[in-house]
Amino acid sequence: MPLLHADDFNRPNLAYTNDGGKIGWYWQASGAGHWSIKDHQLYVDNADPSLQEDDQTLYQTRVSLQPGDWSASVDVRNETTNGYVGMAFMVQPGGTSFYQIRLRSGSRQVQVLKNSPGGTVVIDSNDESSSEIFDTASFHTISVSSTSAHQYDWNIANAAGNPLAAGSFTDTSYASGHAGVVKSAGDGNVDIARFDNFYVREITVPPITQPHPRLLVTAADISEIQADIAARVEPRYSTWLQLRNRANAWSVDPPSVTAPYTGEDATQFFLAARGAGHRSSKMALAYLLDGNPAHAAKAKEILPEWARATPRPGTHFPPVNSTNYVGAGMNVARGISGLVFTFDYLYSELTPTERADVESWFRDMLPVVRTAIETWDTPHQLSPTDPRGYVESSNLDNIYFYGQLYQNHSVSHTMAHLVIGYALGDRELVHQGWLLHR
Repeated sequence: MPLLHADDFNRPNLAYTNDGGKIGWYWQASGAGHWSIKDHQLYVDNADPSLQEDDQTLYQTRVSLQPGDWSASVDVRNETTNGYVGMAFMVQPGGTSFYQIRLRSGSRQVQVLKNSPGGTVVIDSNDESSSEIFDTASFHTISVSSTSAHQYDWNIANAAGNPLAAGSFTDTSYASGHAGVVKSAGDGNVDIARFDNFYVREITVPPITQPHPRLLVTAADISEIQADIAARVEPRYSTWLQLRNRANAWSVDPPSVTAPYTGEDATQFFLAARGAGHRSSKMALAYLLDGNPAHAAKAKEILPEWARATPRPGTHFPPVNSTNYVGAGMNVARGISGLVFTFDYLYSELTPTERADVESWFRDMLPVVRTAIETWDTPHQLSPTDPRGYVESSNLDNIYFYGQLYQNHSVSHTMAHLVIGYALGDRELVHQGWLLHR
C-alpha cells in the first residue's frame, strides 16, 4: 500500500519546459547534497553554487528505507523523439553512485546504467522493435524493487500493466539508503513526466491484541513502577509523590474546571480539552498505581461528560477565522490526546455504555481532522480581506500553506488516527494514519 508519494502535488501530465538539462523529482536517502526543484526543474548538480539558493529551494524530501525490502515505481511518458525519460535510484549514500532505468523514444531503447565517479556503465541495453513500448500516447511504468540485500529487479510495463521489458542485477558496494528520482535528459523540447509514487512495499498493522492499558504504559509497566515506588527508587518515587498530591487535589475540583467546551472556536476547544485531559489522565494513572477509588471516580466523571455533551465537543468548527481554518485539525488532535489516554487507563472501569459513548465521540471528531488534511493539501495564499486570513492559490507550489512540508499540523493529523485507532483497537484507523498525508 502506498505510503510516500512523489506525484508533484497531484499535478499529473504537467508539461515541464526542458532546457536541455534534467527535470523531475528527487528523493535523497542519505548523505550530503543540495537537491532541489526550482521553477519546476530538478537540479542535481550540487557543485554549482548558482543552484544552491535556499530561498529558491521548493522542496527537499528525504526518505530512509530498510535495505532488502522496498520498491519504487513511476509512470512516465516521453513526448519527444530523441530525449530520455525514466527513473534513477541511489543505493550508496552521499550521491556517489546511482542507477538509471531510462527509455529513449527515437531508438525505442531501454537502458539500465550505473553512474559513479568512475564513469557510466551500461548494465543492460534492450532495443525493441515494438512501438508499443514507446508509444508517446501512453504512460509506462518503470519499477525497481529489492527483496533481498543488494539484489535489484527492474521492469517496464505498459498502461495496462503488461510487462514489456525486465531484468535484474546485483550491487555489493552500497552502505545504506535507497532513493528514487524521475529525470529526463533533454533535447530542448517539452517533455511530459507524471510522477506517480515511491513507496515501501507494504505497511502492515498487526492485530491489536495488547489489553488496556496499551498506549503509554502497559500492565507490566504499572507493576514495575509500583515496585519501584514501594522500594523508593528514584526518580520514580519522588515523581509519584508529586503525581499523588496533584491527583488528590484535583479529585475535589469543581466540575467547572473541566467542563466540556461545545463552542465553535477550535483554539478554545483545544485549551479546554487539554486541561480536562491533563487532569483526567493523571488521576486515572494515579488510580492504576495506588487503587484510590477517588482518583478513578473523578476521571470517570470527566471523560463521559465530554463524550455525552451536546453539541458534541470538537466536531464542528466553521472556517470563520484563520485559526479555525488552518488549525482546527491540529487543535482537535492535540486537545483530545489526554482524554484518549484516560480512556485507555480506565477501560476496565468503564461500563459498556460508557465505552460506546466515548468511542462514538472519538470517531465523530475525525472528520474535522480529515477536512484539515484536505485544507492543507490545497494551495493557499495570504489574504488581507478574507476573514479566514487565506484564499486558495493558483500557484500549486503554495501547497501546505507556502510549502510547509514538515510541520506540526500533518504530524498531529496522523497522531489523531494512530492514537484513537490503537485506543479503540481499530487496525484500519491506525492504517489510515499512515496513508492520509501524502
